[in-house]
Amino acid sequence: STLKFRFCVIISAPYCRDSKRLELHLKEAPVDHIEGCVRARVEPLEMPSFHVWGSTDTQIEPWRSELLSRVFKDPVVHTHTAGHWAPSSWPAKELAVWLRDTIGLPSDDATVGASLE
Repeated sequence: STLKFRFCVIISAPYCRDSKRLELHLKEAPVDHIEGCVRARVEPLEMPSFHVWGSTDTQIEPWRSELLSRVFKDPVVHTHTAGHWAPSSWPAKELAVWLRDTIGLPSDDATVGASLE
């Protein structure tokens, strides 16, 4: 059987650089993996996606996370001003609501996000 994902949540992650799989994210293999030389695939992935990254991340350059978000059709993007390890800056409530809506729970379900208030 084939594993099929219904959505993805991506936190501080770059596009795939593995030469055997980079076509999942990139239009072509870049000569250099530097900003401006890497292009996202032309046909976006038709999977709901939620992306979070810090604008001052020094482990994953923010442009790499931003490029990965462009691989998806209609990505939901949240950035924060912290670096790579900043769970207190993550949009936990927004993510909970997005997950509820994405997987189809009733919008009046009081348990979604209740512990995040």
